[in-house]
Amino acid sequence: MSKLTKKDLRSPDQIWQASATTFSWLRSQWIWLIVLGLVVFIGSTGAFFYVQSQKAEEAKAQALYGDALSFFEQYKLEKTESVLKELQSKLDDLKLKFPSSKANKWADGVRARLLIDQSKVDPALSILSESKSGLSPDAKAFISYSIAGISEDAERWDEAISNYQSILDLKDHPLKKWAFLGKARALVHKGQAGLAVVLYDQFITDFPRSTEISKVRGLRAMASQTTASK
Repeated sequence: MSKLTKKDLRSPDQIWQASATTFSWLRSQWIWLIVLGLVVFIGSTGAFFYVQSQKAEEAKAQALYGDALSFFEQYKLEKTESVLKELQSKLDDLKLKFPSSKANKWADGVRARLLIDQSKVDPALSILSESKSGLSPDAKAFISYSIAGISEDAERWDEAISNYQSILDLKDHPLKKWAFLGKARALVHKGQAGLAVVLYDQFITDFPRSTEISKVRGLRAMASQTTASK
């Protein structure tokens, strides 16, 4: 290593020069730096309060949804106009005040049920189909299951089969085994008992410890007899 001269010792090193240059630039830009800091602070603070306000709004929406459910249960027992009026009022308030809330989406199930009670199947199915928008595939599956059940009640077998299949297409879902049974049931009604037997066999393979196994074996035997008799 070469020996440093007195001139080298007197001259500032590169690190010191870089630091001095940086400090000088920061000092000249201090107003903009303060403004930037304020913008970041205000932005982060605003985001925090926005998230908190959204949580508060959702909590209010869910409370209103809880009230609507209470009236809905009461209406199922009493079937009186006064209870129906209160229930409809709660549902309308929920849609008006909290249109983007999760609770308002959940309330679509109640709205659909009321329409079905009035034999308005198409509007009910339309409401449920629209409520799928923006939901995850797993969340959509719950609505698909409701649509499939309504379609079965209306003897719309193809629509029921399609919605049950959308659940079966998922890798895993708590409604999957019920979708197997629903689709098989719809196939039997449609006159395709042979395809139902295949589904029952698949159910027995995939859910060997299910409490429904005995019932499924019986349904499979009935579907097989139907196929053999043709």
